[in-house]
Amino acid sequence: MHVQLVEVLPVDYNEASQTEALLRLLHEYASDAAIGSPGLPRFAASNLIDEMSDRQGVNAMIAYATTTDPDDKTSFLRQAAGAVVCIESFSTFAACGVINIHDIMVSKPFRGCGIGKQLLAAVERLAMDRRCAKITLEVFENNHVARRVYERCGFAAPIAPQELGNTLFLAKPLDAKPLDAKQL
Repeated sequence: MHVQLVEVLPVDYNEASQTEALLRLLHEYASDAAIGSPGLPRFAASNLIDEMSDRQGVNAMIAYATTTDPDDKTSFLRQAAGAVVCIESFSTFAACGVINIHDIMVSKPFRGCGIGKQLLAAVERLAMDRRCAKITLEVFENNHVARRVYERCGFAAPIAPQELGNTLFLAKPLDAKPLDAKQL
């Protein structure tokens, strides 16, 4: 596949073609063996766009790739090739915003075409425009391809004093009852 042009645009949640493309890309991402999921759960697929559009600080962008039509080299196809969902939060130590990349994906046919780097560059522009201190993301330790892309784009593990050890990513599912103060 020969990619002629990549354009990364924010998702307009009122535009059905864009929200459908975002859902399709996120379903593909959630179906990837690296994620270990059978795709977006039905509840998420049904509610995701409304929930994202209702929350300030949730930003989604789609990378559109223009490619040469394999059957007609004079024709071009424009396709949604990748997506990023990022969430703005706040750093008390820097007293300014932080952008966390929650999901970033490149559709399989477009991998190796520089789409991931374009998405990361778009997030960086967003973070700079919002005067953020940094961009954060999580990646599986054994996802070497993604880690290489992130490292080439300037991402690195946080540096902490040796005695503190590595930074860990923890999560607490909230489908159970919340802790009572007496349990603490």
